[in-house]
Amino acid sequence: MKKVMSIFCLVILLLVGCAPNSNESKDQSTGEVEENQNQSDQIEDAIKTFEVDKDKFHFIVDWLTDTKIAFVEKDEKNYYLKSFDINSGEIETLFTEEFVIVDVIIHPSKNTYLLHTSNDSSSATIKIVSLDGVVIDEITIASSELAIEWNDMDPTLLLLTAFQKDWSYDLFLYNGNEEDLSLLSLEDPFPKWLGKKKIVTATSPEQPLDTGDLFLYDFTLDTHENLNLDDVVHFDTKEDNLLYVQVNEEELDYKIINEDTAMLSEWSIPDTGNDFGRTFPESSWVSNTTVIMPSSSGDDLLADSEERFKFMRVLNGRQHLLLDHLDADLLRCSPSGEKCIVGYKGDKIVDVIKQKEFNWMTELE
Repeated sequence: MKKVMSIFCLVILLLVGCAPNSNESKDQSTGEVEENQNQSDQIEDAIKTFEVDKDKFHFIVDWLTDTKIAFVEKDEKNYYLKSFDINSGEIETLFTEEFVIVDVIIHPSKNTYLLHTSNDSSSATIKIVSLDGVVIDEITIASSELAIEWNDMDPTLLLLTAFQKDWSYDLFLYNGNEEDLSLLSLEDPFPKWLGKKKIVTATSPEQPLDTGDLFLYDFTLDTHENLNLDDVVHFDTKEDNLLYVQVNEEELDYKIINEDTAMLSEWSIPDTGNDFGRTFPESSWVSNTTVIMPSSSGDDLLADSEERFKFMRVLNGRQHLLLDHLDADLLRCSPSGEKCIVGYKGDKIVDVIKQKEFNWMTELE
């Protein structure tokens, strides 16, 4: 009996010795939180500051990779497309151009980029360039202003809207495979690609608050199709998916459909349209069903007619608030969607995962 009791006491002692101390458990939990916070701070600290020479800096372009941001500088002789690595701080010159770089578009594939350059006010030159700086194609068009739509899926296809000084325009389709520049007879000066062969257009509203219908033009067959989507106030595309916005009482209904009109995602936000018109600031597609976008805060318009926006990620129709306020101008998100460049000068980065905004640019003294 004494032997049995000895064994029983030994087991109890072992169990008590193995049981976690509540204070130790709390200390360990607190330590893990502090460690995670320290790691979070270290990640932010790891982002290098981009020191800008305001006499040379021209504009921020977009992300080349999840760590490299493209930008344009200039001096008395040339314009330069460069990249800045936010992890290492390394600056690399990608392309040198003797004429003014008006705009740069990085293709979604991240394999090529497009330079919109000009040496006078009545013409524009488009250069498509590989990542190693080789000019793959070049087009020159007479225009005072030029709108460019680059096909997400085929980088040889471009829509070019050439505006003249009286705001009349010509819409061109450029097919790089055939080196063909053809005139399109479409009423909408700002069409969007849908897939490789089709183009979405809208009826031109006479007033800013008017709505329109969407049509699909197949340039290979020269056919027009009514999408039966009426009262559309805004639309955008990514690859073969279409996002469109309709007014529903006091809300704006957002919907994403594929090329076969199957519904992929839908959500609603408050409609703050008024005498100034509705505002649809730039959004950024992360995937075919994920969009990072400014959303109206519901506040009244400010005295200078600038509206306050919230910043949110919409994933499969579910809205996730990232920030309560945002300067809704430039919005460029990294390929992974984990970080976004925002602000009127692109001088801020939003960490989507940590839901924090911080400055990453500073001007040299």
